Amino acid sequence: MKKILIALLAVSMLFVFTACDDDSSEERFNLASAENVNAEMVEFRDAFVKVHNKIANDNGGSSDYVGSDKVTETVSSIGDMYIDLGEVGNVESVGLLGKTYKSGDEIMPVSIGMNVFYKDAAWKVEDGHLLVNKAAFLFSLLTDNPLKVNGSTYDDYSVFDGEPVSLTVSEVNYGDAPVTAENGVYEVNCTDSTTLLRYSYTNASETDLLYVVTSENGEITQNSILTYSAADFGSYLLPYGKDITENVDKTLGKEYLVLSNDGSSVAVKGAFDITVHVTATAEEV
Repeated sequence: MKKILIALLAVSMLFVFTACDDDSSEERFNLASAENVNAEMVEFRDAFVKVHNKIANDNGGSSDYVGSDKVTETVSSIGDMYIDLGEVGNVESVGLLGKTYKSGDEIMPVSIGMNVFYKDAAWKVEDGHLLVNKAAFLFSLLTDNPLKVNGSTYDDYSVFDGEPVSLTVSEVNYGDAPVTAENGVYEVNCTDSTTLLRYSYTNASETDLLYVVTSENGEITQNSILTYSAADFGSYLLPYGKDITENVDKTLGKEYLVLSNDGSSVAVKGAFDITVHVTATAEEV
C-alpha cells in the first residue's frame, strides 16, 4: 500500500510540474544568432531615422501611407525592411511591442513626417525562413519589449552595447506658458488641440534625429521619427485640429532615443522621456 501511495504521489507531482511549464507545448526555434541580428539592426537603427520628412504626402495633406518599397527607394542605405531570423517550422504569431501579430497583420504605422506613415506586414515566412519587419522590431527593442514567436520569448536581441546616456529635459512650455513637473509628471490643461508642448534636452542640436515611442495610459499608441529642427518638435497633446467634444483625462508617456548626425554618420547621443498628465474640458456647443 505504501509503495502504491508513493507511486501515485510521484505521478501527481509530475502532472503539476508539467502543467506549470507554460512553454512545454510550444516549439522553440533556433533563430539567427544575436551577434548577426544585432549588427544588422544597429545598421538599420542608424539608417531608418533618415527617412523623416523625405517622402512627399500625395494624399492632399490627409494621412498618407507608404510601404517598404517606398522607404528603401528613399533611403539607399536600407537594403530591406525585413530581417531574416532563420529557418522555422509553423509560425502562428509574432510578438512585438507587447502586441501579438498573426499572419497578414500590419504593424502599428510609423509616423515619418509630413503626415506620412510607414506600414507593412509585421512578419512573413518565405522559403521556410521567418522574416520580421525591421521597423516594428526596432521600436520593440527600443522599449525593451522582447521578440516572441508562438508565445516563446527570444530576449537576446538588442540595438545597444549598453544603456544610452540619460539626457535631461529642459525648457518645457505649453504654448508660451512654462510648465514645471511635480514628481516627474507635467500637468497640462489643454485649451485647444493645436497648441504644442515644446521642450528641449541636454546638448540638443538642430541636426539631431530622434525615435519616439508614445504611450497613453501605459499602452503604446504611436511610433514616430522626428528631427529636432522641425517646427513642430514637441507634442500635440490632443488629436491635432479636432474639436474637444468630451472631457479628457489621460497620461501620455514619450520615450526618445536621440541620435547625433554630422551629415555623414549617425551615433547614439542618449535617451530621455517625458510624462504628461493631460486634462481638457469639452467645448460647449
